[in-house]
Amino acid sequence: MAPAIIDGFMSSLLSHDQTTFFHSERLVRIVDAIAQEVGLDGDSLIEAREAAAFHDLGKVEVPISILAKTDILTEDEFFTMKAHSALGADLILKASPDLWNISQGVRSHHERLDGSGYPDGLKGEEIPILGRIIAVADVFDALTHPRPYRQAMFSPESAIEYLQDNVLTSFDPRVVSAMCAIKDNIGFTY
Repeated sequence: MAPAIIDGFMSSLLSHDQTTFFHSERLVRIVDAIAQEVGLDGDSLIEAREAAAFHDLGKVEVPISILAKTDILTEDEFFTMKAHSALGADLILKASPDLWNISQGVRSHHERLDGSGYPDGLKGEEIPILGRIIAVADVFDALTHPRPYRQAMFSPESAIEYLQDNVLTSFDPRVVSAMCAIKDNIGFTY
């Protein structure tokens, strides 16, 4: 991806919502480690890093009043929030149609193996590997870091247990296994 596109996307995220920006920065490190553990390399590894950086890019289209809300989202607000993965994928494709794999990783990071995710209800191997990797990293980071509406919910160990408990229904077992292998090496303070 061209440096100007990367800088523009990251600048948009930072100026719209710092919480999302820093979450995305952490995800690049987690996804990079998971992707290497599952055997991605070369261009696939670069695409994994870029998809991780921009997995929440669509949140620039979500009002800050929703992103920073400290109460439970209404049904309409949750619908607006859920649109971020498809919106982000669209923004990436508008920047360059050559970024198809990255856009699909972004679009599919809320899909779940049993088809219960969004936006497309994909199941199992229908979900691109980048989406499956980002899903695990995203949930791990979300559980171990505070959000505007709550404190961190889990220790890293408890977050790993949550991921393991939801293998095959929500998460790819190979990706969860990779997360278990790298969790002590990602270097975050919780």
